[in-house]
Amino acid sequence: MLEFTGTLTKIGNTETFGSKGFQKRQIIVKEGGDSKWPNIVPFTLKKDRCSLVDGISVNSKVKVHFVLEGRTWDDPKSGQTKHFCDNVVLKIDILEGSSKAKPVPPPATPTEDIGGEDIDDMPF
Repeated sequence: MLEFTGTLTKIGNTETFGSKGFQKRQIIVKEGGDSKWPNIVPFTLKKDRCSLVDGISVNSKVKVHFVLEGRTWDDPKSGQTKHFCDNVVLKIDILEGSSKAKPVPPPATPTEDIGGEDIDDMPF
């Protein structure tokens, strides 16, 4: 597994493909801050990992854990073989910045009778 640390600059929309509903989403992470030549890298989130960025705000500093995924495709029209490479996200850590996640509400207290026993008589 590889790691890349930088600023999350763009979060794409989740796209759905094919009859089976394959989903993918792209994010862009910039390394190097205000450098003259920053390293700007696209990453792909696939399937259930598309939601990994739902709670992260743009401009947050993140560490992306990813793998390289490569494949070939033979174009039937031209007969040429084409090669593709993707940076596929496995996990994202927020290092600095805000989260769009809502706070978790406290658990509700039971309002219904739970068998007629007095709660103070519980053995624990």
